[in-house]
Amino acid sequence: QPVLDVGCGSGRLLIPWLRAGVDADGCDVAGDMLDQCQRRADDEGLSTHLYRQAMHEIELPRLYRTIVMCGVLGLGGDRHRDLEGFRRCHQQLEPGGVLVLDLHLPWVSETDWARWRGGGEPLPEDWPPPADPKDRGAFDDGTQFEMCARTVAFDPITQISRLEMRVRHFVDGNEVAKEIHPILIRSYLPAELLGMLHEAGFGDIEMQADYTDALPAPGNEVYVLTATR
Repeated sequence: QPVLDVGCGSGRLLIPWLRAGVDADGCDVAGDMLDQCQRRADDEGLSTHLYRQAMHEIELPRLYRTIVMCGVLGLGGDRHRDLEGFRRCHQQLEPGGVLVLDLHLPWVSETDWARWRGGGEPLPEDWPPPADPKDRGAFDDGTQFEMCARTVAFDPITQISRLEMRVRHFVDGNEVAKEIHPILIRSYLPAELLGMLHEAGFGDIEMQADYTDALPAPGNEVYVLTATR
């Protein structure tokens, strides 16, 4: 402690940490999600500081012992911004502090990995079939939301996927609104990511597999990297 949750969203990780008594702050580029996070914290009497900043824009008033980036690496599809984000995190850490982030390995999905070789199923993908209404999770007022995604394009040279996110709004079982938003995601291989962290100034970097203490091995789906300033 103190801890910074980069890409904290509505507090999926941050709120439980605060409940446990951890001194933690959060930042995110999405103001509406930060508003939700703040309301959740206020409703439970939890104290935190939230900042509307993208990873590559981080400039905060205090230093941290730990910075966590969970599920946010590559969002936006820009390697230069991700590298600048690592530099900003390095500057925001106390000496000896650590940056912890997860890397979802691109070869886990046979369909996705085939696209790296120029093959795979044609793009754009079809939208997934509609969810069963009972699986949408209704709110008390009968409102339901259904979210899904599809890959529209992938460039194995830039390692950038272009996706579409679709959100459908239902009231009493009837669709009343629908929105589709594009998103870019930059994929990384482990050696490339290690090089970027070293370039950003980090020294000792360790990797574990699948959110455990195990060392990386073939068949893992996720690597967790701990980079020390």
